[in-house]
Amino acid sequence: LRGTLKDPMEIARCAVPRRIYDAPLEGVLRKEFVEANPFGASMVVDFAQEQRVPRIVRLLVQCIYVLGGLETRGIFRLAADADSVAYFRAEIEEGDYGCLEHTIEIARSGPGTPAGAEVFGSYAALREPNEPADLLKYWLRKMHPPLIEYGAYEAAIRAARTNDPAAAKAVFAALPPANRATLRYLFRFFARVAERAEVNMMTADNIALVVGPNLMRNQSGDAMVFARNADTERCFVQMLIDSAHEL
Repeated sequence: LRGTLKDPMEIARCAVPRRIYDAPLEGVLRKEFVEANPFGASMVVDFAQEQRVPRIVRLLVQCIYVLGGLETRGIFRLAADADSVAYFRAEIEEGDYGCLEHTIEIARSGPGTPAGAEVFGSYAALREPNEPADLLKYWLRKMHPPLIEYGAYEAAIRAARTNDPAAAKAVFAALPPANRATLRYLFRFFARVAERAEVNMMTADNIALVVGPNLMRNQSGDAMVFARNADTERCFVQMLIDSAHEL
């Protein structure tokens, strides 16, 4: 962007959302940038064209790692305590990730952590890996548009129906840079989870089944289309998890 913003669509795109939910990826990246750099020139940056992974994604994945998520049976499939997830969801919704940072710090400090360290100031620490896994799925599910954008949906379905990994990777390559960077990060993480399937029981197929609907969806919202395409969406996401290190 250069000069004065006159186009209402451009003005709307440059707005900083209040919450990290129900916001586009570009808006979340802009919000995180503004809060880390309050005097930075965020208005002139098109964050959709930046190879950035949102900090919320990196922190939630780190929480899953340090809380032993790779060795947790049914990670991403089994739900955490609903009240606990609701509490942490409210904690982070306006971009304050202190509870996630505190969780990572506590987990890395080892078994000698002093009693009561689970709470530091106003921040409580997450206690088990299904909590950040649920938070990550919720954030992805609430993103509008989804990471695999509506315009890519039909091409993704065609690639899955023909079981064509090359076509799936072409769909991925056509997404905006920020979407590619975030999906690449997630798919490589999911591939690492799948590598421990003998322990956590979550193969690439199982992971795709539970996270796929959070990454892509038909814009029509038609329940019949959802039912008809659910398995095809799973196949598409699985192909990208299997190809994660080639993306």
